[in-house]
Amino acid sequence: ETLKETGGIELAKKYDLIVVSCVGYANEAARRLLAKAGNEAGWKIFVWHDADPYGYNICRTAGEATERMPDHHVDVIDIGLRLEEGLARGLPTETFTRKNALPEGILPDLTDKEFELFTGDEYRIKNQQGKERREWRNCQRIEINAIKVRDRVAFLESKIAPAFQAKPTAPGEAPTAEPRPPI
Repeated sequence: ETLKETGGIELAKKYDLIVVSCVGYANEAARRLLAKAGNEAGWKIFVWHDADPYGYNICRTAGEATERMPDHHVDVIDIGLRLEEGLARGLPTETFTRKNALPEGILPDLTDKEFELFTGDEYRIKNQQGKERREWRNCQRIEINAIKVRDRVAFLESKIAPAFQAKPTAPGEAPTAEPRPPI
């Protein structure tokens, strides 16, 4: 909705974008659609997400195989908010608690700062039956909604535009825009 109100429709037209919204992790149907569009039709697949371990993992699982979809693979272009990028923009962090360990699939790509802020403080808690569980409190994240509504389209365009840059040409030739696959 915020994109409709702030120039997002024009951005979608400019880049021939189709917007698919999944709250949380993409279900199998959405991932099959992404695979068909990306692998069969040659479309570019962009994933916009929050700067938190869940957002990073949503982006990863949109393109990679998982236990439920072991043969899934799509080339995904990550246009999500990264934690250090948000901090550099002066966006506020918010505190959250994790009840599960950080997803193993995102660990190799985390910066030291992301690992530190996403980890928080570990607590071991016993329930009434004496069974122990772990949770991590005081973790920090930045959600997309921390970007002012009026700035979101410019943020997205700064991430999307490089994927549509003109192809290099020989000296003296005019650059040509990359052709887009038919819809």
